[in-house]
Amino acid sequence: MDPIATSMNMRTQEIVFALFQLIVLALVLERGLFIAFDVKYWRDRINGGTKAIVTIALAFLICWRFSFDLMARVLDMSDASTLIGISITAFIVAGGSAGAMRLMQDFLGLSRTARDAAKAEQTAKKERAEAERIEAETRKRTATI
Repeated sequence: MDPIATSMNMRTQEIVFALFQLIVLALVLERGLFIAFDVKYWRDRINGGTKAIVTIALAFLICWRFSFDLMARVLDMSDASTLIGISITAFIVAGGSAGAMRLMQDFLGLSRTARDAAKAEQTAKKERAEAERIEAETRKRTATI
């Protein structure tokens, strides 16, 4: 087996796993804070801006505590978490599970745009095959005349 292909496959798996962890963390934080912020006491006293600050701060504390630096993992510097990388990861986590899911879908080519492009390519191939078939039939008919 090709060692380069194996290495690339392992890197892809590591990145997908890191993105999966990001989605799970974002989902847990999002759901947990929704429950906390949905309590009537907090709902009446906290505005949207305060919720965002609390969410970012908590996401940063979690990412910092567990050295969860998505940038370092993607750039293959897993042993070198940085404050800026942890901060970027925390902002993505604070953005919620929808944003984290979008990142993973784009990386894996599962986004709506990628699906639409694949479908358009498939349709174009079918149309080319049909046009070639019709052209071949036309040539055959003119050759017999």
